[in-house]
Amino acid sequence: NPDLWNKLEMSTAGMTFREKIRHYLPKINFVIALSALTFQTTMLYPWHHELDREFKLLKAEQDARFKSIQMLLTGAIDQSKKEPIVKPQ
Repeated sequence: NPDLWNKLEMSTAGMTFREKIRHYLPKINFVIALSALTFQTTMLYPWHHELDREFKLLKAEQDARFKSIQMLLTGAIDQSKKEPIVKPQ
């Protein structure tokens, strides 16, 4: 809109560089903060749920492997109790 642009140029026409920065910095900060919030809510938050689900699956797999290793070791320990450590020749 050309009218809006002309009003904007007129409102900052007599300002020094510092005054222009003080005028535009809050608006720029708002745009950056809004962009960051949008990114966090649309990209990172759903990704967090996906990672949480994958970590739970990984933990379940790790627990299953730990139990199978524990059963193997328990079985090996039981076998070593039955058999002598050094076999006679």
